[in-house]
Amino acid sequence: MKRHFKGNFILHFIIVLAVFTLATMYLWNWLLPHIFGLPEINFWEALGILALSKLLFSGVPWGHHNNGFGGRHHHKEMRELRNRWKNMSEEERIQHIEQMRQGRWHRKCEPKPNTEGEKE
Repeated sequence: MKRHFKGNFILHFIIVLAVFTLATMYLWNWLLPHIFGLPEINFWEALGILALSKLLFSGVPWGHHNNGFGGRHHHKEMRELRNRWKNMSEEERIQHIEQMRQGRWHRKCEPKPNTEGEKE
């Protein structure tokens, strides 16, 4: 069953990739030579443009920060923030809003208590 699923996935991936590549090629050849005077491209050049745009606009999947236009980590952070917000008291929410207004979002950025002159 898993082997059949894997084969179907690969086949669907190749079909979707080919459709997107053909769409890119036809749109490029229809618009850009007439608007900007650029040369027409073939299928493989269109595939290269798709790969380049993937790298430029959303990063690589194995990178440390996969945050292209939000990315996967953004959703996780927002979910954690919502959970924290639900568990905050009204005073904690007001304090959090005030810290955001002052630009102290992260604990690293909060001012350290003044310990000068204090004796232990």
